[in-house]
Amino acid sequence: MQDVTGNESSTITESVGTPLALLVWEDVRRVFAALLCGCAVAALGEYAITLVAAPGRLGVGTVLRFLLLDLVLFGAVYMVVAPMVALIAAGARLALLADSRERARGFRGLLAPARPSRRRVSAAAWVWGAAVALAFYLAASTLLTIRVSTAFKEPQLVAALLAALQLALLGVAAALAWIAAALARRLVAPIDRRLGRRAWLNPFAHPLAAALGLLVVGLPVAALVLLLLPQLRPLVPWRHLVCAGLIALGAHAATYLFARRGALLPQGGRPRLAALGAILFGAALIMPVTLVRVGAEPATKSLAVAPRRRCAP
Repeated sequence: MQDVTGNESSTITESVGTPLALLVWEDVRRVFAALLCGCAVAALGEYAITLVAAPGRLGVGTVLRFLLLDLVLFGAVYMVVAPMVALIAAGARLALLADSRERARGFRGLLAPARPSRRRVSAAAWVWGAAVALAFYLAASTLLTIRVSTAFKEPQLVAALLAALQLALLGVAAALAWIAAALARRLVAPIDRRLGRRAWLNPFAHPLAAALGLLVVGLPVAALVLLLLPQLRPLVPWRHLVCAGLIALGAHAATYLFARRGALLPQGGRPRLAALGAILFGAALIMPVTLVRVGAEPATKSLAVAPRRRCAP
């Protein structure tokens, strides 16, 4: 279903000749595999952060029990998130079917195998456009909500005004996103000339470089906002944001694995059945036992809950 060589024409030709139901199944299967990698990366990242932030010395048994509990907890997250994203992936292809069957077949799908050698200027530009629009909307919506709430005391009037203003803000944000994306496209060529052989680092030409560039820009801005508004610090769900970012990073990394191997699990009959059997065994037996027995152990439970308590207001 996926062309691991990055040849787009052969991929489209193969997709056109494939039944639509099979393409939808490939979308669903790829989402489940990518999010499995993403949740694994997030579990290990959360585990490392918790151990670093834990006060005092920890026993070896507690560390090992917490590792098992952490993996099981993210396994539970996977069982909730993966079906939801799979429905979105299937719905995206089926929505294109309303336009034309050819467009639905030619769609590469969510979390499609990566093409490292292919530049995706449009996607990178829209990453910056979406970031600019989101930053404007958050700032403007916050200011307008404060102004309207203090200027008017009638709840119905406040709700109606805010609803109308939110619609206007969404329109302005969409226009800003389009303008920012157009400016990002114009910056591709001059930055490429300056970078030369390192053009793959251009944050306006590659989506991954754009995401990293947003982190470089966004983290200092977020730190400045928290410095000016220290009352927001205990309200920010740091752990959830970090875990969500790690899940997205792991899922994106899985697309490069798909490009090299075609799938996450082994393709052969017996190895594939063995891998599926191990996953089902872990979900049916190891997860419940870990939650009931390991999760009830006082030191492990305290270690799992303590970091979140520190983030509570």
